Amino acid sequence: MATTESRPASSVDDGAAIAELEEAVARQRAAFLVDPFPSLQERRQLLGALAGMLMSHRTQIQQALSSDFAVHPPLAADLIEVLGPAGRAVYAAEQLASWMEPEPRAADPALYGSGRAFVQPQPKGVIGNIVPWNFPFDLSVGR
Repeated sequence: MATTESRPASSVDDGAAIAELEEAVARQRAAFLVDPFPSLQERRQLLGALAGMLMSHRTQIQQALSSDFAVHPPLAADLIEVLGPAGRAVYAAEQLASWMEPEPRAADPALYGSGRAFVQPQPKGVIGNIVPWNFPFDLSVGR
């Protein structure tokens, strides 16, 4: 009796998906290196663009969620997946100036004389953000 080996569903070849993710991260790293320290104005514009994109694509987001989940109330999609992240983007834009301010630190005058020390918040690079399926927009863009 001849047997044929079949691969279990959990051993699907993910090579193409992994390559696509690696390419996306490489593009993001290249974009980061072009402008690693955007100004307050640039950051506010980007946050505004994010909020605007979410708001202008409300219907498509509702339809995509309904298609993915079979039943997904449009109101829930609007409140959680669109208005939530868009509102947090606006809030972040409002708070950004204070978040970018240098944070003073103590500096021992015996070592540093009249020098001052501070921590300067700044971007560190590109990260990967893997989110669960249940709230894809809220958890990926809104947090």
